[in-house]
Amino acid sequence: MKNFDAYRKWLGIPPDEQPPHHYRLLGIGLFESDPDVITNAADRQMLHVRGFQGGKFSDLSQKTLNELAAARLCLLNPTKKREYDEWLQQQLAQREPPVAAPSASAPLPAAASPPASETAPPSDPAAAFSQFPIRPSVGGPTEIRTSPPRRKKKSDQTTIAVVLGVAAVGLAFLLWAALGTGTKSPPRKPASTRQTIQQPERNLDELRPSRGDPSPATRSRPRRGQPTGYTVEPDPVVEPFQVLTGHEGPVNAVAVSADAQSLLTAGEDKSIRLWNATSGEQLHRYASAGEPVRAAGFTPDGTNVWALSGALELPPQGAIHVWPSAGGDEIRRFEVGPGSEGLRTPETLEGMVQPIRDTRLSPDGTRFLLADGTATLRLLDPATGDEVVALTGHEAPVVTAVFSPDGATIASAGLDRTVRLWQADTGSERHRLTAVEGIVRSLAFSPDGSLLVGGDSDDKLHLWDVASGMLRQSLTGHRGGVECVAFLPDGKHMVSGSRDGPVRLWEVETGRQCMRFGGEGSGVTSLAVFPDGRQFAAGSADGTVRIWAVPDASALADTTPEIPPLEPMPEYIP
Repeated sequence: MKNFDAYRKWLGIPPDEQPPHHYRLLGIGLFESDPDVITNAADRQMLHVRGFQGGKFSDLSQKTLNELAAARLCLLNPTKKREYDEWLQQQLAQREPPVAAPSASAPLPAAASPPASETAPPSDPAAAFSQFPIRPSVGGPTEIRTSPPRRKKKSDQTTIAVVLGVAAVGLAFLLWAALGTGTKSPPRKPASTRQTIQQPERNLDELRPSRGDPSPATRSRPRRGQPTGYTVEPDPVVEPFQVLTGHEGPVNAVAVSADAQSLLTAGEDKSIRLWNATSGEQLHRYASAGEPVRAAGFTPDGTNVWALSGALELPPQGAIHVWPSAGGDEIRRFEVGPGSEGLRTPETLEGMVQPIRDTRLSPDGTRFLLADGTATLRLLDPATGDEVVALTGHEAPVVTAVFSPDGATIASAGLDRTVRLWQADTGSERHRLTAVEGIVRSLAFSPDGSLLVGGDSDDKLHLWDVASGMLRQSLTGHRGGVECVAFLPDGKHMVSGSRDGPVRLWEVETGRQCMRFGGEGSGVTSLAVFPDGRQFAAGSADGTVRIWAVPDASALADTTPEIPPLEPMPEYIP
């Protein structure tokens, strides 16, 4: 709706104060410096705006969230806040103070056109930290008036005294150095010749901070105008706009319903929980699975949820559970695992076993794909738990396996350091993909099924072409084993989480690391991208689930060596 004023309706900002500067947007005092005040205000505003994401104004809600996040990150970064405040003060100082209304008999003077230099966008790089020019207020208590700075009188005598004082201090220092202990101080090391670039010109919109930790590929490709061997001042990381708490251990599984209204989480604490994806309210806690939960998800129609539980002990045994999504008693449960009769002696590599690892439900809901701790993958009937097809070929236990989006292909990775593609209906092996050094721990297909990404124990991401089985590229940047990966619906970007803490967003075509979500801390154990690609949820080893907003795809496009700015949010004109 063109006439909908989101600023006014959602944030109470009247038209005469739009577009707002950062402080007005967050609803705090001008030039507020307390980080707690800024953080709490941003959290309050973002939680409120997020409540409108499920309706007809979802686009406006997402753009408003992006702007709130940009304001928050700008004001929490001391350097950028100082530059932004200086620019804001300049804008406020340029406002003409109101003049007294002329008498009725006096003719009104003609309005003078402002010079081009005053109407043009400010050239100061600090102006980049505001997505909106500041519109002068029209009266009211929110109007801020600043008088021109008073000129200070200079005194020649004061200046001479200051100069003489400095000279005396310098002379005293030299005498002290000459008459000291006589020991010669060690020579000072020459300053490093490596240039540190502060990059005030980066017009980031505050939502693209990952460039402080670029991959080697990024470091070897300097940006335009920068010398090789440069170092870049780290950017701030993007913080989540919602954090769900309740789990008492690592969150091993996160899933989003097809309508994006519900979030399913499961973890090491043996619990499976359903959340309102908009408000963050916990809706249900399903009956305990009895053992730690390894995987969980929704059935394709969203009516049921399922989970795989299994203890970290041998022989590998577990169970698949099914509950109604709306809550209630368990409607189906069947035991899975090879059992003692399915195990061979560990005298050969083929005999090695691991605990129950992973399971996935096919896109059409007709098969469970089970990695049961052995070298064999099993396709199970979801109604009975009976084995339908066995996929054999790995020479060591399978770590993870996934279906392609159309359900026709299965990808698997094992402790034998191979990644294989299988025909889902027959179980025959199609490709053994180009080998990598590390053990691949996580896999994901692109939305069109043409690419496969895998995260390994050596902190790397690998991208394969499914048709040929060839390795396209390997990406570095993580500092811990990559535990989870997922593509965004556009197929052009993907996210990955590892033990090092941050979730990283990558551009598929170039391998460029676009953003970093979250800082160092608890490792990321699971990921799920919302169907519209605007948000994703990440489960962590500390038991929390964090939800982040993803900028528009157009904002992530890197058409030049420069870091591109996010597209400014349009004005909402009532």
